[in-house]
Amino acid sequence: PKPRPRARGAASAPPAMNVFNFGGPGWFNDVFQVRLELDADLEVEDDGDVYVIPWHAFRGRVNVYEVTDTIRGTVHVTAPEPHRVSHRGIRVQLEAYCTFVDPFVSNELAAVELDVAEPGLISGTQSFPFTIDLRALQPPNEWTEWYNGKAFGIRHMVTATVMRPWWTFDCIGHEPVALVRVQNPPQPQPDSLTVSDCGARCVLTLQTRWLDVGGRVAGTLTLAGVTRPLVRAQVVLLVGEFVDEEVHESVAFSYLVFGERPPYGDGEGDETPMADVDLVAPDAESLGVSREAPLTEGGVFHFDIDLAPLSLHPSFTTSPAGLDAATGAGAAAAAKALAAAGQGAAA
Repeated sequence: PKPRPRARGAASAPPAMNVFNFGGPGWFNDVFQVRLELDADLEVEDDGDVYVIPWHAFRGRVNVYEVTDTIRGTVHVTAPEPHRVSHRGIRVQLEAYCTFVDPFVSNELAAVELDVAEPGLISGTQSFPFTIDLRALQPPNEWTEWYNGKAFGIRHMVTATVMRPWWTFDCIGHEPVALVRVQNPPQPQPDSLTVSDCGARCVLTLQTRWLDVGGRVAGTLTLAGVTRPLVRAQVVLLVGEFVDEEVHESVAFSYLVFGERPPYGDGEGDETPMADVDLVAPDAESLGVSREAPLTEGGVFHFDIDLAPLSLHPSFTTSPAGLDAATGAGAAAAAKALAAAGQGAAA
């Protein structure tokens, strides 16, 4: 199905309002109760409530589908007893949209619609099954993956609309879903990063640059040729979100290798942004490695950090198709590890 303009209307009325529902014009509350039921093999926790539109559709959990799947579901429509109420058809839409935090705006990225019922009368509860083939979205459009970030979120919503005459309001039901791409993981590829001008030769080595968001990041921090005292070393994971020409960075974790914690703040000036997870290296005296600061000799420091508690999302290596045209802004999410170092004796 080709994208069509979204039908607008009020949200489906809560059950308590049905006491006053006599099948009338629907000016004060919805005539129909609309409930969406989706078939899914996987459901996960959802922490993106700020990005869900409309807000009352947030469930705390969300059904997950691959971008090549078929979504199967049923629209349940209930009319007030004992009346038969007319409608002008029932339509189901799947929409992908991006919501920004500042300013708080939302833009549609892609959508498909299908009609599941012709105009008619409904009494009691009637059910209308439907299927949405996610491969029906025609190029150059494509489904963008589910993402809950700090600067923006990419969301997907299934909406069922029971259409009513022009002089009243449509009755609508919502159900958030999450679309993801499942790909084979790349082969491990070791990576390294050299920090210069820190009073030593500092090399951060990772076992692999491709990290499982629910796995671990492991590597070594090697310091050699120390020419001036080193008072602190950290390994941090940065998450970068790129919107137009701006970059929004946050610290997913901070791992203190040795020394004292830096002053935390909002990232302005010399202050470091507060990390989501703040870790300190364990005592390594048994390994013959000193973590006392200032450090005047070299050493090799190993780290192995669990990423599972961070609730990370996979990185977008390119801007999602359609996002530039829909918002006038590109978007990406990336992660990188680095060794934090300062100048002089504060390195």
